[in-house]
Amino acid sequence: PMENSVAEIIKIIKASNNAIEMERKLIIFFAQFVGELMRMALEAIDDELQKEWREKGYRVERSDTCTIQFLFGAVTFTRRRMKKPGETGVYALDQSCGFEKGKRYSLLVQRQVAELSTKVVYRGVEKAVELFTSFTMSHGQVKNIVDQIGAVQGEWTNHHLEELSVRLPENRQVPVLVVEGDGLLIKGTKKKRRKSTG
Repeated sequence: PMENSVAEIIKIIKASNNAIEMERKLIIFFAQFVGELMRMALEAIDDELQKEWREKGYRVERSDTCTIQFLFGAVTFTRRRMKKPGETGVYALDQSCGFEKGKRYSLLVQRQVAELSTKVVYRGVEKAVELFTSFTMSHGQVKNIVDQIGAVQGEWTNHHLEELSVRLPENRQVPVLVVEGDGLLIKGTKKKRRKSTG
């Protein structure tokens, strides 16, 4: 009930030694509270979906628990794996909500982390996540997310370049070619200094 939540908030405020401690504790409380609401909502949607899928000839193969880290907090929920004879099983909820198989972080978390990594180094992203969210992420996890998104972006780009090459005539000339990028990375194995000449 809402009254219990308000009572818990009051308890946290009164028990805190200062404003910073109070806010940190409240961030954790709100993340857990919203996570529980999200769990209930997702499991209610899964209940509806399994009824719809049963009408299509699917049956419940098993129920599995999954945890996804959203920007607003971690959500642990249970959903059903549906299966039809002769077909591969599928999580109807994951398909409906766009949850990626085996991914611990939501698409928005991945997007924000990848975008931030274009401005600061991975350890900077790690620190920003720690400072501004209710969860932590190592610089190695940041790198993994960036690599995964980079691979998906590369596939998308190659696919669309292939489509474009089919539509454009060969040896087409353009008056101006503009190449735009967000960053530049130069790597080398030896440090060399060039002296400028005159």
